[in-house]
Amino acid sequence: MGLFFDRDGKPIDLRTLAMLNAKPGYRHVAQSVVTYDDGIPIEITTLWLGIDYRTDDDGLPLIFESIIVADGNQALDGIGVQYSTLAAAIAGHDQIHATVRDGRIPVPSAIVGQVIR
Repeated sequence: MGLFFDRDGKPIDLRTLAMLNAKPGYRHVAQSVVTYDDGIPIEITTLWLGIDYRTDDDGLPLIFESIIVADGNQALDGIGVQYSTLAAAIAGHDQIHATVRDGRIPVPSAIVGQVIR
C-alpha cells in the first residue's frame, strides 16, 4: 500500500499530495473551541494529513488526526487521535468536543491515543 492518500483514502503520489495541501480548505475537517470558567480556550482541530501514520501495515491508513490545544491545561494539551476515514474523523471530533465540553477532564483513556478506522 502507498504512503500518501487523498481524503477518500485513495492512494496518491507526492505531487498530488502537495497540490491538495495547497488547496484552500482541503486539509480542514473540523474545528471547535470550548472555554471554561477560567477563560482559557481549549481548541479541538481535526485535519486531513494525507500521510499514513500507521506504525505497522495493519488495517486502513491513518490519514486524519484530531489534536487538542489547551494552553495552560496540562491534562489536555497535545492529545491526539488518529482516524482512517473522513466519517470517523468527524465523529471522533464530535466525541472529543462533547467530552471536553462536558468537563470530563482529563479526557478518558478510551479516547486518548485511540485509533479509529
